Amino acid sequence: MQYVDLAEIAYENKDIDLALKALLKLIKGDNSAAHIHKELVKWHGRFEELIADGYENPEVFYYQLIIERNYSEDIGIPLDYYYLHALKLIDEYPDLYVGYHLLPHTFMTMDNIKQPYLTSISWAKDIGMQHLGAVLSNVRT
Repeated sequence: MQYVDLAEIAYENKDIDLALKALLKLIKGDNSAAHIHKELVKWHGRFEELIADGYENPEVFYYQLIIERNYSEDIGIPLDYYYLHALKLIDEYPDLYVGYHLLPHTFMTMDNIKQPYLTSISWAKDIGMQHLGAVLSNVRT
């Protein structure tokens, strides 16, 4: 049995959190097979529907952003969708780590940043640094 099989069984039994955990294990492990890519993209669509219906597990946003970053062509979204989605998540859920966690990757991979991005990137860096500062200030030494 594979993680995608476990995710399907969990989904059929309405245990979305378990399905998500199985898929997160999969994206952090060996997922190089083409049929696994298709499954990850399929689940991205499923999670989109579940999110639209009110499903709000912070880890689902992480899953969505990772899949958008790695499989944008398969999903049929522009390359910058992942970046814009991360900014939207920061705006909607400022206390969640997901948008802040994944934005630095965007900064490092955007070799040809266009002018419209400059303001957003500057803003995101400032917000990210503020968030990091707040987190670090709460760490006990």
